[in-house]
Amino acid sequence: MIGWRDILSRTVYANNFANNIVLIGLCVAVSSVSAQTSPHALSAEVTHSATLPPLKGAIKIGQPLPNDGKDSATNGRWFEIPRWLGGTWRSIQVVRLSSYDEESGETESKATVVPAREKETLGFQLDRNNNVWTCASNIEPISYSTILKQTNSDGAEEEIPGFVQISRENQFVDSSTDRVTLKSTDVVITFRKDNRIVHRLDRRELLRTFVRLNPTLIAVYSDVQTYDVFGYPQTKELTTEFRRRERDFRVQDDFKGISLHSSFSKFLKSSGKLGLVPDQE
Repeated sequence: MIGWRDILSRTVYANNFANNIVLIGLCVAVSSVSAQTSPHALSAEVTHSATLPPLKGAIKIGQPLPNDGKDSATNGRWFEIPRWLGGTWRSIQVVRLSSYDEESGETESKATVVPAREKETLGFQLDRNNNVWTCASNIEPISYSTILKQTNSDGAEEEIPGFVQISRENQFVDSSTDRVTLKSTDVVITFRKDNRIVHRLDRRELLRTFVRLNPTLIAVYSDVQTYDVFGYPQTKELTTEFRRRERDFRVQDDFKGISLHSSFSKFLKSSGKLGLVPDQE
């Protein structure tokens, strides 16, 4: 049986990644075999949460987004990733393969191209054996511009410049030679650019499998469950994404006054991995 990665490996050409038609065709090909062979088969026991605890904190819909300057790198949790996954990756093509609405019970199975917006960095430190490690939480939010639609006082719909900010927590699940599976939890905040008023607040669980296609291109297959602020499921989507390497892995010891080196070293010591603690900065 031909798997989804086999189709990708046989069809991607090293010098033709800019051709969107090729990428869309590959995503549709993935869709045709996704029912036969799941990319998450490495860890079949990993599933989405039925519900999540209600979202608490200072962030409220209809109120300005607080700018408290806190960074998630201080949580002190790290995990090892393969060296090929380390670096900064920019999304270049995303196709939604299917979606399911929990409230209406409706399913959409038509493959649809959606905006490719994310840029994500994985890997910040090396242990004493030169293995790459990344923070469990992204050290700064993933962010991009968007357009918000709302009805004004005259009843007409207007478009307002907005911004999306994603705080992500990653959990290592499994890996093989050229595949890594992570379970990620997002807090997605959508707000107006002009006054930072929060327009929408969501949470997501993502089961993501990263597949190495070559040194500069990866495929990401995602099973995404979205929840409302009270923790109840809203929608579920299956997507296929292609990401191009924007920057190679490099050690980053500090971020906005936070010592990533110190955080990493403390984690290794507290985990009983004293032999992996890197040298002093």
